[in-house]
Order: sequence, then structure tokens, then C-alpha cells
Amino acid sequence: MVNKSITPKLSYNPQNLPRELNSAYIHADETDIKEMLKSLGLSKLEDLFQHIPGDIRFDEPLNVPEEMSYNDLVNHVHSLSIKNNIPKHSFLGNGLAHYKSGEIAAFVCGLRGLTTAYTPYQPERSQG
Repeated sequence: MVNKSITPKLSYNPQNLPRELNSAYIHADETDIKEMLKSLGLSKLEDLFQHIPGDIRFDEPLNVPEEMSYNDLVNHVHSLSIKNNIPKHSFLGNGLAHYKSGEIAAFVCGLRGLTTAYTPYQPERSQG
């Protein structure tokens, strides 16, 4: 059972921003589809996809779940996230041991000739 009292940790309240809760998808109704097909000179929607080989077309509609409400989506994502197994060890730095840079490093990094991205090619070097 998913906990219905989960609150997302966002830096804003989505209830205060209507665009966050509005559906971003506006489908075409039958009238829209008929008008589009008429302007293209087609009689049925299948004609629009005739250029796609039949062996790569979908025979049935995709198995896509219905749109979730904001709260249901938050709960769903939370239920997925608790399945994560986050290791207690850090692999930051590719597992390399901690090290300290010597004082000479700052001096060497400050030498312009060693830090420039420009590398002269052989003819320039031979000219002086």
C-alpha cells in the first residue's frame, strides 16, 4: 500500500502554479482529425502512414497507462524510489585514496607555458 501522505520535497508549492498541475497534452478530436485529413487530401487516418512499411508499424495501440494525477504520480515515483539500494560507500573519485597536493603544484599550474591549450606544431618550433 502506498502512503498517501507523501509530500514531495520541492522548492515550490505546485498548487500555487497551475501550469504544474495542468495536462500538457491536448489531443485532437474527431473533427480536428477530419479537417487535417481533408487539408492533406486524405480520406482516412491510415492513409497518413502508408509510407511506413507494414512490418514496422504497430498493429495495436501501445500499452500506455492512463495519465496519473499529480499526487498519484508522486506516490508512484516514491514507491519506485524506495526499491533503490543505495550503497553506503562513496565511489566518488573512482575509489582513489584521498591525497594532498604539494605546495609546488600551485606554482607549476601558474606557469603559462605549461597551462595553455595551444601547442605549437613542428614548423613553428623550428622557426624559433
